[in-house]
Amino acid sequence: MCSSVRNIPAMQQEGKIEKPQFGGGSGGTATLEDQDFSVNTILKQLESIQSGNPKNIVILGTRHCSFLHQQIIEVRPLREMTGTSDFSEVFFNSVRVPAENMIGKPGEGWKVATQSLVYERAGLAKNAFMVERALDDLVELARRSRRNGRPATEDATVRQQLARFRVRLRALGWGRYTTLTDTLRGEFRVESAPIGKIQFSELNLDIAAYALELLGPEGLLIEGDPASEAAGRWQDEFLYARAYTIAGGANEIMRNMISERGLQMPRDPKGR
Repeated sequence: MCSSVRNIPAMQQEGKIEKPQFGGGSGGTATLEDQDFSVNTILKQLESIQSGNPKNIVILGTRHCSFLHQQIIEVRPLREMTGTSDFSEVFFNSVRVPAENMIGKPGEGWKVATQSLVYERAGLAKNAFMVERALDDLVELARRSRRNGRPATEDATVRQQLARFRVRLRALGWGRYTTLTDTLRGEFRVESAPIGKIQFSELNLDIAAYALELLGPEGLLIEGDPASEAAGRWQDEFLYARAYTIAGGANEIMRNMISERGLQMPRDPKGR
C-alpha cells in the first residue's frame, strides 16, 4: 500500500522529514524507514493543500512503493467560476512506474482511459436522487414565489414546466433500471451511460436555471449575499450544474457516441 506523505521542507533536511499535522496531532521528524501513514493520510494532506496555498508541494516516500520513493507530487488547485477549488492539476514529477504495475497491455492506454470514463458517466447518472431533491425544493420555491400577485404554482405556465421536469426525472429513473437490468444480465450497451449522463446533467442544469427565473431580479445576487434566497444556494447550483455537462465527456461528444456507436449512424467527416 502506498503511503507516507511528507511536506516539502523535508527536502532541506538530511534524510529527515517533517511529519504532517492533522487536528491536534503533534509535529516531529522521522525518516522514511520509521514512519508509515495510511492512504487516508495522503488524501487528507492533499485536501489540506487544495484549501491552502496552491504552491504547496508534497512528497510520497515509502518502502512499499519504491517507484514513488522521494518523488515529488505537485498539486495545483483550479479555481472555478463558483469561487471554489474542487479539482486540481496533480503532477507526478519524474515518477517511474514498473512494467508489472501497468494496467492493460502496451498500446491499450486509450481503451483503459475510455473504459474508466464509462464508469464516471454511469456514476454521474446515478445522481438522480440529487435532482429529485432539487426538484422538490424547486416546487417549494415556486409556492413561495409570486406571479402577478399570486403564488407561482397557480400560474399554468409554471405548473406545466414543473410537470415537464417531473416527467424527465421519471424517465431518468427508468433509464437507470434499464441499465441495472442489462448489468445483471451481463449485457452492455455503449449508449446507456451517455444517455443517462446527458439526461441527468441537463435536467439538473435546467432546474437550477428555472429557479433563478422564479427568483427574478433576486436571481442576480451572488452566493452568500444576505439578501439572496437560501444564501444564494440556487446561484451556486446553477454555476456548478454546468460542470456536469462537461464531466465524464462533454454532452456534445456523448451525443456523437450515441449516434455513431449506439445507433450505428455514419460518422462525422473528419477535418470539419
